[in-house]
Formats: sequence, C-alpha cells, structure tokens
Amino acid sequence: MCACLLTADSLCAQIKNPDAPASPRQSEQAILSPDTIAAIQGLAEEVRHNTDARSADKAADALNRMGVLYFQSRNLESALTAFRQSLDLYRQVSDSAAEGQLLTRIGACHEALGEHQKALDHLFLALEVQRQVGDKLAEASSLIDIGNIYRVWGYPEEALHHLKAALALCSAIQGCPQRAKILNATGLAYFDLRDYKKALSYFRPTIVLYYTSEDEPDLVKVLNNIGAAYNQMGRFSDALPWLMEANSLARRLSDDVLIAGSLSNIGFSYACLREKNQASESYRQALAVFRRLGLKEREADLLKRLDLLDAGSCHE
Repeated sequence: MCACLLTADSLCAQIKNPDAPASPRQSEQAILSPDTIAAIQGLAEEVRHNTDARSADKAADALNRMGVLYFQSRNLESALTAFRQSLDLYRQVSDSAAEGQLLTRIGACHEALGEHQKALDHLFLALEVQRQVGDKLAEASSLIDIGNIYRVWGYPEEALHHLKAALALCSAIQGCPQRAKILNATGLAYFDLRDYKKALSYFRPTIVLYYTSEDEPDLVKVLNNIGAAYNQMGRFSDALPWLMEANSLARRLSDDVLIAGSLSNIGFSYACLREKNQASESYRQALAVFRRLGLKEREADLLKRLDLLDAGSCHE
C-alpha cells in the first residue's frame, strides 16, 4: 500500500506548490477550482487513512474519484496517476467490474492526450475484462469508444466494425441507453466515408431518441450533423431548417461551441445558395466566437471561407 500513499501525496503536490515547474503536457492543464482542490485534498486524506490490505477497496475508490476530478478539470497526467494506482488496488482485491471501468477511464485520458494507440490498448483490455464478467452494457460502451477513436484517427471502416458490434449488443439489451450514441457515431463514420445518404439513415432515428431523453447538447450535435450531410449532398435548402433548429437550441443552452458550429454550417448553406450577405453575417458571428475561445484551426477555416465568399464561391 506504500505506493498508494506516495500517489496521494504526489497528486496533492501541485496544490501545495502551484508555482512548481510543469511538464510540457501539464503546462496546458486547467487551473483547479477551490472546490476541486478541497475535494481532492479530502480524497487524499481518505487514501492515507486506508493503508492496510483490508481497506484497499476504500483507497481504490478514493483514488478513482480523485482521478475523475482531475479528468474533469483537464489535469490529465494527474488523472492518469490516480487511475493507475486505483487500478492496481482494484486488481489486488479482485474487483473485475471496477478494473474494467478503470481501464476505460485510463483509455479516455490517453484519448484526450491524443495518444490513440495507448487509448486503444487500454480499451481492448477493458473489453476482455467486461466480457469475462458478462457486462454487456460496459462492453458496448467500450466498443463505442474504440469505434470513435478509429474514426478520429482516420479509419472509418475499422470504426464501423466496432460500432456495429456495439449496436448488436445494445439491441439485445432492453432500454439500452447507448443506442443514440451508437447511431450517431455510426452516422459520423459513414459521413467520413462520404456516404451521406447512409449517414442520414443513422442520424434521423437518433433525433427521436435524443428528443425522448431530453439530451439537448447531443440533440444539437445531431441536428447539425444532419444539416452538414445535406450540405455535402448539395441540398442546401434542405440543410438550413436543421441547422437553424440546431442554432436556436444551442443559443438556449448558451453553448458557444455549438452556436458557432451551427453558424459556420449555416453560412456555408447560404454561400452556396448565393445569399452572400446572410452567409457573411453567419460566418462573422461564428468567427467572433472561435476567436474568443482561442480555437485557431476553426478561426483559420472561417477566414478561408470568407475569402472564398468574397471570390464568389462557397467551397474550393
């Protein structure tokens, strides 16, 4: 249990000495809020008070919760340290369900760090554990994560293989809560393959599921995905109602990223419909948001679109 105690102290070190030099990856981490600092210090104290083998599960739980707090604060290296120590302890007490969960969370950290292969390695390990314990829902979740990583990595066909396996599992689970997520991810994979008609066939049923669950942020994303698919098909007038609905809902949620994303697509629709003034206004509103958020790649894309608009074109 000594390693666990050392971990608790090291995880709190950045709180005690916030001016200490950071590693390149840690230097981009978010600053912890006072509430988060207090919560982490409390969890570290729990770890220190559970140092014998009989209470290893309590120390593992505390480290797991600590890792979640660090992950939510985008302190990914600290999250990884906490999750790894928690994983070791769960393995000591033979808690397979928790082991699968921790492997998934470690994979999520590596994914957020852009380390796709490490993320996949841990997710495949999680799959093995989840299959051993017969946790179909957790298995489906891991397959979704694996599919999403392959898609982001540029392998949509491989993504589809895992997403279809996830959908098959989900179909056998009554009231499967992952169904909408799987359908949307599958639609995105077909979108990347430029099979926009197939993508729409997965996006549309997702809409109904998100309306039913009242999951409004994800609903905005799917509405935007449908509009983007119609844009890619050259059906700009069909795209606009979906994008307008996405933008309206995003504004109600006060989500700047979703607002700007829908405005960018709305601008594209208008540009291709030769509605230059409306396109310019949409693009400039989106550009202002991306600049404020410091999203340089999105800003560069909007500047390029504005140049194309001035040249009388909507795309290259």
